[in-house]
Amino acid sequence: MILGRAEKERPIHVVCAPKDDYLAVITAYIPNEALWTDEFRTRIKNEMYVLSG
Repeated sequence: MILGRAEKERPIHVVCAPKDDYLAVITAYIPNEALWTDEFRTRIKNEMYVLSG
């Protein structure tokens, strides 16, 4: 997973998979602040959240 920053320093997670000739992008998403530590590098473990969208 790659942590990037968009406009106004908004965090973006990009999940990738290495292939022989390229890096495949699996998905990209804006991480939920409630599920990640301060810098969006580590997921909070053993917590249960109900997400609404």
